[in-house]
Amino acid sequence: PRDAAFTWRICLSYLGSVTPYLNLATSFLPEIGRDFSGKNFKPTRGKLTEVGLKMQQNKVFLTLALFDLSKFNALTKDLQHPGFQVQSGAINSRGIELEIKSDYSSGWNISAQYTYNLVKHQENNDGYNGNRVANIPVHSAATRLSYDFSSGVFKGLKFGLGAQYKGANFVDDANSQLIPAITLLN
Repeated sequence: PRDAAFTWRICLSYLGSVTPYLNLATSFLPEIGRDFSGKNFKPTRGKLTEVGLKMQQNKVFLTLALFDLSKFNALTKDLQHPGFQVQSGAINSRGIELEIKSDYSSGWNISAQYTYNLVKHQENNDGYNGNRVANIPVHSAATRLSYDFSSGVFKGLKFGLGAQYKGANFVDDANSQLIPAITLLN
């Protein structure tokens, strides 16, 4: 199999108090395994388009990004030979990410993130075209509050409290059963 490829990435941004940016990229990842005829799998290929804004106001940092990521040559079941796979799949991920962080000189830090990520099969031999990819939630979020001691007996010690939300997701690509959303506190 080919274990090398030319990939590219183009990033454009305008620096200012609000920084808009555009990121275009391709990717290449060797795929391990063989099909029924013993032929090595081709590498998976990817294509990313991302546009966003970054902003800093005093000690507050904000990032907003819209993205569209496609994966080609994804493995899917070989319907002619059970137990084997073929490379005819494609997966697409589209979404938005929002992050806000603030670092205060008093030692307090806070951050919050939200992601909307719709990941679907675009081409799949199993008949799952248009279905969501298993184990990937559409909605996820996290927040964290922490304090850094900068003096006294506890100098260098940091403590924090955080929460993570993982939205409902499917157990399989057939989307036959939904796993409920969960929230973790740590």
